[in-house]
Amino acid sequence: NMSATSITRDLEAMKSKGINRAEIWDVAAVHDPSFIPAGGAFLGDESVSLIKHAISEGRRLKMRIGIVASSGWNAGGSWVTPEWASKNLFFSKVEVAGPQLLSIDLPFPKFPEGCPMKDRNTPVFYKDVSVLAVPYSTDMTIDNVSRVVSLTPFFKDGKLKWEVPEGKWTILRFVCSNNGQELIVPSPNSNGLFIDFFDPEATKRHLKHFMDRLGVTTENSAEAGLAYFEFDSMELAEGTPWTDSFPAIFMARRGYEIEKYLPVLAGWDIRNITERFRYDFRQTVSDQLIFSHYETGTEFLKKYNAELVSESGGPGPPVWETCPVDALKALGTVSVPRGEFWIQHRNMFLIKEVASASHIYGHKLVDAESFTTWRRWKDSPFAMKKFVDRAFCEGLHN
Repeated sequence: NMSATSITRDLEAMKSKGINRAEIWDVAAVHDPSFIPAGGAFLGDESVSLIKHAISEGRRLKMRIGIVASSGWNAGGSWVTPEWASKNLFFSKVEVAGPQLLSIDLPFPKFPEGCPMKDRNTPVFYKDVSVLAVPYSTDMTIDNVSRVVSLTPFFKDGKLKWEVPEGKWTILRFVCSNNGQELIVPSPNSNGLFIDFFDPEATKRHLKHFMDRLGVTTENSAEAGLAYFEFDSMELAEGTPWTDSFPAIFMARRGYEIEKYLPVLAGWDIRNITERFRYDFRQTVSDQLIFSHYETGTEFLKKYNAELVSESGGPGPPVWETCPVDALKALGTVSVPRGEFWIQHRNMFLIKEVASASHIYGHKLVDAESFTTWRRWKDSPFAMKKFVDRAFCEGLHN
């Protein structure tokens, strides 16, 4: 619901009131298509033409123009194919008894709705990670990690051949595949898969797609005028975060092989080890996400004279279920850390943490998504004043 004329009018009005920065967002604002008809796809030809016009007008008015790095959030789009889309670790299990010479086809895990599939059972993208055997246990407890047997050398093309020792065993097949997570509130014609946040090449490939569509190169970036990209809050799919090179990443960061500890990620307890391994795993997830998405994105954009502005520390407190990262470190690795505060609708006030990160890592700016609400113009400026007063007191100034 925009045109080149309306973009010029809005930017000129903003500039006349002393606003020197504008951010382009493409998002599903309402769900009634009869109220505002659906526009073209984000980064389609019409979208690109309007974005280029906005950037050009920003140069004319001496305003910094940024853009969100997807329709809705966080990062992804229709151009993201399964091999570089967001992934999880999945597992299936089979119980067997020995002694016997076993030759069986191991079933795939159950994949979530939305995972791109070739057929009812087979994902478009998958990579076998490991096949393990653990002694059968009703309480899913393993006495010692030495009791975990790697069957990976005996598994090929979906079939396992193994000389089963005496006793009951649970065989676990671990597979990396897509979790099917799609963009959150994209505009009607712009949905697509999240990128793989743990693969630095996925971040670079995603940002390069924007640059190619907008005609920005490392040679013309200064005059192109695109000031920054925005990564919104990180909201990962449920399940175990993974990428196809995660075992090598874990070895490089933690110094030991992950394979025999994988049963912990499937709900088993290995005595005297489980909690330490979970800590190491979560630390690796945090370190790799920060490196792959935030550090890589920041360094990539520098080549184009652009910054990365990001809500990399949220939403909310850095709890494993919603934001599995060291929030202060994640905020410190981007060009401009961004928080957010909502009004009336929910208890979301994330400013102090961002100000702290700016102090710790030597950033000069404290940025925020501000006054977010679904109340649709029901609050007066005076009613909103108390929220921004609090935000200023907590360190917001940009």
